[in-house]
Amino acid sequence: MPKKKNTKKTFEESIELIDFELKKRRNRWNLSTLSWMDYDDVKQIIRIHIYKKWDLYDQSKPLAPWLNRIISNQIKNIIRNNYGNYTRPCLKCAAADGEDGCEIYDKQCNECPLYAHWFKHKKRAHDTKLPVSLENHPQEIYNKPSDNIDIETEAKSLHLNMKKILKPIEWRVYDLLYIQNKTEAEVAKEMGYVTSEKNRQPGYKQIKNLTLMELTELCFGEGFDGRSKEGRAVKNFLASRQLRARASDEYQAKGLLELTKDQEEFIDNNLSSMKAVEIAKVMYKNEQLTNLSQETRTVAEYIKNNSEGMQPYERPENVPTDEYKPPKTIPVITARVNKYVLNGIDKEKLSPKIKKDLKSLIGYLHTFRFNHQINSLAATTDRELFESSFIRYTFDKGDLTQEEVDQYIVLATEVVIAANIQARIEHLQGLLDDSADDTEGRRIAMSLVEAISSRQTEYNQSVNRQQKLLNDLKVMLI
Repeated sequence: MPKKKNTKKTFEESIELIDFELKKRRNRWNLSTLSWMDYDDVKQIIRIHIYKKWDLYDQSKPLAPWLNRIISNQIKNIIRNNYGNYTRPCLKCAAADGEDGCEIYDKQCNECPLYAHWFKHKKRAHDTKLPVSLENHPQEIYNKPSDNIDIETEAKSLHLNMKKILKPIEWRVYDLLYIQNKTEAEVAKEMGYVTSEKNRQPGYKQIKNLTLMELTELCFGEGFDGRSKEGRAVKNFLASRQLRARASDEYQAKGLLELTKDQEEFIDNNLSSMKAVEIAKVMYKNEQLTNLSQETRTVAEYIKNNSEGMQPYERPENVPTDEYKPPKTIPVITARVNKYVLNGIDKEKLSPKIKKDLKSLIGYLHTFRFNHQINSLAATTDRELFESSFIRYTFDKGDLTQEEVDQYIVLATEVVIAANIQARIEHLQGLLDDSADDTEGRRIAMSLVEAISSRQTEYNQSVNRQQKLLNDLKVMLI
């Protein structure tokens, strides 16, 4: 019996149709700001993308609609990744007036928080992505400051500024340690300090109340941050003195608050049915509180120390007390993947593709939206479930767009929501089982049945949203 011929279309056989579809959509590329990229470059990028995704094409369906969807999505992605993400927010602001005017601040400047954030975090990328002609910006090219920095001169400037902001006794310690370069033991002896610690070794010290950016501005004036050459010079100077400045995003927990008798009584009455963060929101009338808030930590600490003989709704040790720290190295992220994924990754056999996927995963975990979402979760178990769900979905997908990463974050959030609803249902079911068999008990039981039914509906809706998101992501990855 003769073998059936393979009728599958190949990429090479379909190149003419691909070029035709690309040519038809020339009018969708109207971005002339990128002088270094024209539509020929865009077409080549899209051809390569189609070639990589060719195995996902369903040969039983027409090719043209599939190509149309890919070309449209890729043009949007290229515009967003090379232009939209870096332009100043004024271009989309309703208050913008002309090229550089503003109806609120008179001109587009750092007084606007949105503009200030763009200027600090995205302007350099904007200037790199959108180069301008030399004749329009000679002052920026020819007035470039020297790369040479006199460390000793700037150190003297730093010392003078530190003297202004430190108290007299703090300045005396600073002078002895970092100008006269005396040891800690010599300073303690001269200051008359006595310690009860045995065999204490000098540690790695930190200037706790000043960030690297603040120190740099003290030395060089405003407009410099830790990434500038001035900032790196300050950092190197501090390192030579075994010092480090506080990171600008470093979490600093405040002390606990003093609870009144009424607040303590409110906590005692509600700890068996509410989480610490929920109690804090009601007690302090602030819906913006999180687990890291001073108020929530105060409530959690009280529950931890005063719940003997009671059954708290949430174990105090399950309340996170610090911000989520995403992994930064390949060995750490590999261990994290193997923690959540069955038969995950053999760390002894990391192929180039696996390394690329892991580096991409590290980038996903460092995005602002991921960290914002995981830090907003109310329990350590919720954080672990969120992180494990996101990693399981994305650890082998190294070429996700930012839009796709956001969708997976939403999907992981839905997993946590469903788990919490299920836990609520089990808690309500336990209360229903324990309800008394009398008139009052039956009334309570009916209320519990209604609450369980409502939660069950919410759970089913959450599961349906998860399924819809998964289906949408499968289409987007084509």
